[in-house]
Parts: sequence; C-alpha cells; structure tokens
Amino acid sequence: NTVARHTYDNIKATGFYTINHVHEALIADAHHTAAKYPKTISEFDQTALTAVYQAGFPAPYVAEAVVQLGLKFLQEVPIEVNGTILMLGEIQEIRLPAALVGAAGMVDLNAAKTVTITGLDSNHLPQLLERFGYARPKPLED
Repeated sequence: NTVARHTYDNIKATGFYTINHVHEALIADAHHTAAKYPKTISEFDQTALTAVYQAGFPAPYVAEAVVQLGLKFLQEVPIEVNGTILMLGEIQEIRLPAALVGAAGMVDLNAAKTVTITGLDSNHLPQLLERFGYARPKPLED
C-alpha cells in the first residue's frame, strides 16, 4: 500500500466485494478500470461497464459479466517477499446462466467465454483441454 488503493479501501470499509468474469468484448474497458482515477471518480463512469446492485448484496457487480461472484471479506495476508496482500473472501453468492452449469456441476468457462489475464496487460481465452476422473494410485507392481 505505497500508493492509494481505492478497491482495497472499499473492501476494508464495506467488508464485501465482487469478482466478475469478463468476456472478450469487455477486455479494453476492464483493463481501463485499473487507471488511477481520483477516489471521487468511479471506473464505471469512465468505461462502458455498468454497475448493478443485486438485492441484499452491498457491492456492485459488472452487469455485462456472464459469471458474477459476491464475496464477504475474511482476511488479508501480507506477502512480504513482494510487498503485496492476498485478500481472502468467502463466496456468498454466484450468479450465472443455468445453461453454463453441466450435469456434474462444473461451470463451462469456454461457453461463458471467460477471459483470463496474466501480468498487468495480457488477456487470453482459456480452453478446456481435458477432464479427468478422481486421481487414484496406480496398482503397484510386484
């Protein structure tokens, strides 16, 4: 926390936050939310992303996100080696289209077109390679 961290401050003040899966059409605006705006300026007002509040949950979701997670802040863990903070939260609600949930309860992130990010600026579309059953030890040879 060597510079202002408005999201961090909001989480600490309210005790709640959201994680929103963005899809390819949103990546430029999602990236722009990291710009250092004054505390009085909402990133929602500076992008095409729309803040939406769901009944009973105090933090805003990104309306355009296909997968939305609402979390309650539990704990922060300082990581001394690089001066960062790991924020731990408990999922309070999950919002997503039922069509994305398979028979085994897995969420199809390919169908959601969820984009991942590496570093600060590289966006990727993940691809399911394989699903395996529960791993069990192989039989030992005599």
